[in-house]
Amino acid sequence: MTPTAQIAAIRQRAEQATPGPWRTREEATPGPWRMGGERGRLYVANTVEGLDEEAANAEFIAHARKDIPFLLKQIDARESALRALVAQWKQEAVIADATCNDTIAVQLHECADAVERLLESEP
Repeated sequence: MTPTAQIAAIRQRAEQATPGPWRTREEATPGPWRMGGERGRLYVANTVEGLDEEAANAEFIAHARKDIPFLLKQIDARESALRALVAQWKQEAVIADATCNDTIAVQLHECADAVERLLESEP
């Protein structure tokens, strides 16, 4: 799966998940940590019993409900800012070209092209 497709799949899962809040709690009896949401007190995950990291794993899962949408918004904002910068560089390249400043025009086009390739690339 390409990174673009993977991000789209992550976004879809985040949009389809229950809204939360999700939280963790330790069972009264010894055993695994559980996490879940408010909808009917449904538990959607147990961490592996006996791991030193089980509480941290449960917290990670519980926080994913808020963390994933936040990270997706950050990706969108940065891509949008880069696309705006590319548009500005292309506009400035046209002006530089019109004023016979070929070196600057070429450099601006090269920068814009490099960022566009980065935005469209699949690592």
